[in-house]
Amino acid sequence: MASGKKARRAQALKKARRKKIAVISACALVIAAAALIIINSPRPGNDDRTDTAASITDFTAMSSTMAYAAINSIYENPAGHIGRTIRARGTYHPYSDPSMGQYYHYITLTDAPGCCPQILEFKLSGEPSRQDYPPQNALIEITGVFSSYEELGHTYYYWAVEDLITMN
Repeated sequence: MASGKKARRAQALKKARRKKIAVISACALVIAAAALIIINSPRPGNDDRTDTAASITDFTAMSSTMAYAAINSIYENPAGHIGRTIRARGTYHPYSDPSMGQYYHYITLTDAPGCCPQILEFKLSGEPSRQDYPPQNALIEITGVFSSYEELGHTYYYWAVEDLITMN
């Protein structure tokens, strides 16, 4: 009877080790992907890149893990991404600031588990009216150039949107 318990315990330990190895391997894969994105990210002062289709950072073509890592790269070094064309799909959220008399527009990008949303501001080009934007919570796909603006002494980053598609 004792040998049966030992065998089950040994089998449970093997299963737990395999699970730990799988989790560690998955984490290593995410870290490696993030490192590749950071290594290949534009740096401040690197103005020799061209605006071709190949220079578009397309989150819609990435796995959710890769997109999450790429967005984190933007958060860590936003100035290094200025001028970069970016495409993403997410949920539209407007925000009205009555004290400033302004509307702000955001896209929420969610990773696969849905635990870690990323929120980025965007603006339509030209002089858009409120009606030019999709309804709140609409699924949208936007393509635009990553840019910045100054407001109240702070630098803010956003997408200058060239193309907006409402998906639903």
